[in-house]
Amino acid sequence: RGIHTVASSLMSNDFATGGIAVGACGLALAAARSVGRLLGEVLMRRYVVTAEIDSRDDSYRWVLSWLINHPQLEDNRHFSVCTTLRR
Repeated sequence: RGIHTVASSLMSNDFATGGIAVGACGLALAAARSVGRLLGEVLMRRYVVTAEIDSRDDSYRWVLSWLINHPQLEDNRHFSVCTTLRR
């Protein structure tokens, strides 16, 4: 009975009701932001491949040509390149 009395008195007070509504909106926005950030990180890890090969590196043209000639590797997310020069 005590909780019911407190709840009914809060709901009849416009100031308290407004405060609860603002708090609920803030909580919902914070949760949406967290979920959005998490979803963005998952999508980046799952669907984006990052490789940095300097165009001045001797392997640049080879890697570019190799990637163009192997379209079946589009689904690969991770690969590495090691350059060894024989002179």
